Amino acid sequence: MSPDHADALHLKGLVAFQTGVSDEAEASIRRAVELRPGEVEFRANLAAVLLRQDRIDEAEQTCSDVLRVD
Repeated sequence: MSPDHADALHLKGLVAFQTGVSDEAEASIRRAVELRPGEVEFRANLAAVLLRQDRIDEAEQTCSDVLRVD
């Protein structure tokens, strides 16, 4: 997998999220967001990962970013 393929990183993050590996999920999805900051779905899924990690303030900020970008 290319380290700069946003879609692949996002999907890798989703698989990690669904299997309970939240650190890997966060890292992969964050990298996808860096590569494609305008992709609302990436940001929304990052917020879900942060919520699972009980990082409420960061999740709330990420949701605000989703609304700003969308």
